[in-house]
Amino acid sequence: MKIGGTYRVHQIDATRWRKWALEANLSPERVIALVTTLIERLAGELAPVREAVARTNDSPFLHRLAALIHARARHCAAAMD
Repeated sequence: MKIGGTYRVHQIDATRWRKWALEANLSPERVIALVTTLIERLAGELAPVREAVARTNDSPFLHRLAALIHARARHCAAAMD
């Protein structure tokens, strides 16, 4: 699904979310608030997940996956400013 005219996740920023909201007949402010909240919650939930992984299955793959998710969340948060 395109968001603001693109499929490329790294290109989706606040402007594209606003465009998508208008196309979907939604409040751009509400969409921005929801997306921002989702990004913040995702980033906040990674620490407990990393701790659980370390206790149960200290897999390098899972640590790398968590690091990549955290990096993507930081990128998305920066794009929302």
